[in-house]
Amino acid sequence: MKLPDGIGGFFLRLAAAAGLTLLLAAALGAVYSSRIIPKKNLYKSETQFRSGGTGAETLICGDSHAAYDLNPEFLPGAFNYALPSETLEQTYFKLRTALPLMPGIKRVLLPLDLHTFSNYRKGQYTDIWYWNRFLSPRELSDLTGKSAAALWIYRTFPFIGNGEEFKTLVSGGSGTLVIRGWQRHTEDFSVDSEKPISGMKRATLHFPNAPKAIDSSMLDYLPRIIALAKAHRAETFLIKFPVTPQYKQAVDERHIDRAAYYREVEALAKVSGAAAILDYQDSISREPLFDDPDHLNASGAAVLSAKIANRLGISVPPPVE
Repeated sequence: MKLPDGIGGFFLRLAAAAGLTLLLAAALGAVYSSRIIPKKNLYKSETQFRSGGTGAETLICGDSHAAYDLNPEFLPGAFNYALPSETLEQTYFKLRTALPLMPGIKRVLLPLDLHTFSNYRKGQYTDIWYWNRFLSPRELSDLTGKSAAALWIYRTFPFIGNGEEFKTLVSGGSGTLVIRGWQRHTEDFSVDSEKPISGMKRATLHFPNAPKAIDSSMLDYLPRIIALAKAHRAETFLIKFPVTPQYKQAVDERHIDRAAYYREVEALAKVSGAAAILDYQDSISREPLFDDPDHLNASGAAVLSAKIANRLGISVPPPVE
């Protein structure tokens, strides 16, 4: 049956609009995939891991403390697989995929910091195109609350929800320098004129539910990670990373009981079978070696990485502090 001209015209205009929308989406997707995704640290990390990191004996995992503070150049045989703001939940899923690809893996290094079990991170699975590598559609749907159709859209058109990142096209450059997964940062905390305020900003970010510092959903993943590593004949070492006095003071002012926190998480680590807890919280004190109140810069990372290499029996001469 022939449609009246008015209705037929409407559907033609609708089809044309839909076609233009798809063409625009495809064009934006092509630009995002070719010009923006390659600048993202998670893309660089995964590309480097797949092209050479699978042969590593030591895999560095976790959040920005591990990503910034441990340089594989001073930890021979290591690859840094950590990403800023990565949760233990995400680390578990990544390891589930990565460890079977690593026949020579001997050890996994993981943070055990004051905020490790604080579920403060937002938008954990924003980059569906990336996390789709490690989780099934059902798992992603359960964790994100998104339907299978929505996940397909986010995977096919990765710029959706990430439109702000098109600004990087204007700023130019290739983003953070990433070396065997390690992310190089070069700020000097000693020149920060508002150090206590900076420390409080970091502590406030890390502990939105203070004085509560532990989210049980995060706590559940530590034993699972340790067991997964053991299944692949690898030991898990837990590291307390260096922080500044300003950060510790800010944590105390947020009424976080640091001693009670570590009693609880260290007991869990011991029961779960962690190889050792390496405490480096106070191992570096010089402010020029810090990038901000709770991260080292490239110079500090060289110092800490050499210390840990020596502790693990990987012989490298420590850099001068």
